[in-house]
Amino acid sequence: MEKTYLSKKEYVSMGVLVKVCTALGVNFKDIIELVPNMANERE
Repeated sequence: MEKTYLSKKEYVSMGVLVKVCTALGVNFKDIIELVPNMANERE
């Protein structure tokens, strides 16, 4: 299963995010913000 970071740079599985969204009755876009990693961007 794919993993992603929390704000404290801890991994959380997509399954956990699905459970959170289901419990709250929301979609991913309602609880997730994509923040680009500037170190990985090409100049």
